Amino acid sequence: MLRNSLTGHIPDSIGDCTKLEYLYLNMPYYVNDYDEIDPHELVEKGDAWVIHSAKDDIGASNKFTGSIPASVGNLSQLKWFICSWSDLSGWPDEIFNSTNLEGLLIYGNPNFTPKPLSSNIGNCTKLIELHIGHFDSGYDPPLQGPWPASMANLVNLKKLAFGRNDLTSPLPDMSGWSKLRALSIVQIDTGGAPLPVEWFDGSCGNLGTLFGTWPSGWWPDGAGFAGSIPETAPPTYPGGFYSFSFAGHNLSGEVPASFWENNSALTVLDMQETDLTGFGTDDFTNLTLLRTVYLNDANFAGRVPTLAWGNLPDLARLHLDGNRFVFADFLWIPGNGSGNTVLDLLKAEGISTFSYTPQQNFGSSRSSTFAVGNTIVIDDFEGLVVHPDNDYQWQKNEANITGATTLSLTISNAQSSDSGDYRLVVTNPGASELTLHSNVLHISVE
Repeated sequence: MLRNSLTGHIPDSIGDCTKLEYLYLNMPYYVNDYDEIDPHELVEKGDAWVIHSAKDDIGASNKFTGSIPASVGNLSQLKWFICSWSDLSGWPDEIFNSTNLEGLLIYGNPNFTPKPLSSNIGNCTKLIELHIGHFDSGYDPPLQGPWPASMANLVNLKKLAFGRNDLTSPLPDMSGWSKLRALSIVQIDTGGAPLPVEWFDGSCGNLGTLFGTWPSGWWPDGAGFAGSIPETAPPTYPGGFYSFSFAGHNLSGEVPASFWENNSALTVLDMQETDLTGFGTDDFTNLTLLRTVYLNDANFAGRVPTLAWGNLPDLARLHLDGNRFVFADFLWIPGNGSGNTVLDLLKAEGISTFSYTPQQNFGSSRSSTFAVGNTIVIDDFEGLVVHPDNDYQWQKNEANITGATTLSLTISNAQSSDSGDYRLVVTNPGASELTLHSNVLHISVE
């Protein structure tokens, strides 16, 4: 019945079709990997798969209203129920009566009335794919309350997508979900819980897509995951994660080297707006499939890793701006770079969108008071921004101080007129687009 421009309610009499196995009322705009999940033959059309070549007109979508009737609970043989991107207002807990249920896709219905997810879902142990939610912030999230612990029973799940919901921690135990291929929990409030270890320790060794970007009330408000990224074990599925997106979470510390070593299939990487501080390695030469990389507006510092230069055909977007990188991090020469700096090598890759400016201010702000006539030495930034080709310029109240062009600043016989806000500005011809500024040092002479 999909894509026939149908409207109205789903009739309660649907519950009389007790031998019904497949009920497709409206399909998503695109379907991925149904060839390995859904038993029906598919037709390849561009980058998408459709159930029938004559039924791929998005404009012909069905728009059912009202709630899915409770009578669907009578469909004990039901295997797949799909009614996505319609105008439904609710679904009954009875939908989980069928222990034969393999697929439930009811996402993209923005008018769903928020409700808890029934613990009866744990009875549907044959579930392969489960999608509930939507991505429009103008509507109420359809799910609220705690994650049912009974979801630990869903050991046959391959795909779980809960987009923009108000489910609360803790997450169910996923250590038995060894078949899971894709997990999407966009805009969900995890209350500062740590990332589940089972996503990384091999328990979910087939997991390829891990998408948790933009938690509800995201960074730095504490709604998302917090803490470090766990050490990563070799995956069951070759290459490990091909999509890892956790923008906006309170993740912190250094990413372990094992994360990069065991996820060579990474294609989409999003760690922007986190508190992550380092990469744990300066060698990304195994990541040849990178396509879209957001590492901006975090706290990354240290060497920007070397890549597989000349062997990155799909890399189209790389964002490194808004971190704590200094010139030495961009201008080191890797062993595989033929004598070129990492920055020059990145520019030579021809990346469509590449950004590395600006960076965060370096050093710490402070206020200090000195007596008239004292000698003031400001050397707060020794060791922070050192590179042999750096050019330094001290400023007072954002105006250049003539002759103050070294890493430290000395003020002899200080007078009250020397009071003000001082900062160090650093440039380097090897990265001419980047200017680094120190945090302000307030000096008072009394």
